[in-house]
Amino acid sequence: MKVAGISVEAVVVPFDKPFRGSSYTVVSRRVLVARVTLDDGTVTVCHSGNGHEDAPLVAKLATEIGQLMVGKSLHSVEQNWAQLFDIAGPVQSPWRQRNLTHAIATVDTALWHALGVTTEQPLCRLLGGDPAPIPAMYIGGYYGEGTARQDVEDAIEFVNRSGVAAVKLKVGNPDVDQDIEKLRLTRELGGEDLQIVCDANGGWDLRTARRFADAAVDYRIEWLEEPVHWHSDVDGMRLMRANGKVEIGAGQSETSPQRAAKLIMDGAVDVVNFDASWGGGITGWRKVAGIAELSGVRVAHHSEPQLGMHLLAGIRHRGYVEIYEPERDPVWYEMVDAPPVVGGAITAPYGPGIGLTIDESFVKRYRVDA
Repeated sequence: MKVAGISVEAVVVPFDKPFRGSSYTVVSRRVLVARVTLDDGTVTVCHSGNGHEDAPLVAKLATEIGQLMVGKSLHSVEQNWAQLFDIAGPVQSPWRQRNLTHAIATVDTALWHALGVTTEQPLCRLLGGDPAPIPAMYIGGYYGEGTARQDVEDAIEFVNRSGVAAVKLKVGNPDVDQDIEKLRLTRELGGEDLQIVCDANGGWDLRTARRFADAAVDYRIEWLEEPVHWHSDVDGMRLMRANGKVEIGAGQSETSPQRAAKLIMDGAVDVVNFDASWGGGITGWRKVAGIAELSGVRVAHHSEPQLGMHLLAGIRHRGYVEIYEPERDPVWYEMVDAPPVVGGAITAPYGPGIGLTIDESFVKRYRVDA
């Protein structure tokens, strides 16, 4: 089966309130909806994440580079990805690099989905796995307008209501004592069985991150994600790993599989949570996951549960399928027929490709053109 055309649309859903982490504020949910037309007339539709980039611009870039795939076989996965990724190699601007790798990721994901549709197989089977329950983790505890207790109470309320197995708690406050108290409350209110991951989003210097890690030992967190500032993250995380207080995770901010792999090879992480929808697609993510498994590093996937539930199905030492609350991710709860959390876990659909049906009226309502 060969590609006859690819088009990508940007979908931007504004929030009623902003969500604040240590170093950023999110005011909308942005995704990219990709359509692949095949030479027999079949049209496949799926969506990929967007993050913080200009969604309409990335959609335009993805549509443009997608034309390079016209006439290509869906089965030529590695060759197709290499041709796409070669575009980004000579680009010097970090901003343009990020937009290009994001566009490449969108096209690569759309091609994998189309391959699943044409072979009538769920994506996870194409990747060597099988639909299986994978523990779900709620990303919560954003900084609100009230107290740390209120932020934690809101997070635990969703944990209890949804039945997820774990929570990824937002930390990274310059006042580290407030975040230590936030973690203490999460353990107290969440109970002993709740798994806790802490995500600082690069909010601390090394000394502050070490203070938090020392305190976190008492509350048994699984790992601490992106604990130190971006400009010295590799060295800082390597030193924190050597200290041995908590396991260290990172990878979601990397814009290429090469950079994510370097975190592993430099000994900076115990957990790599590279994002397939940002950094080069499913093909690039698999390369990072292979290096991680061979190196004894746990493999996770940042956000985007529509991909995480498939990608992690074939990994032994894996993280969680990450989800948000409905207000933070209306796409997951309204644009697609997302599988529910059952017994603390999410299982990928048995339908072909990603296996989700997209509500076209939702796309039409929130589509934004460049």
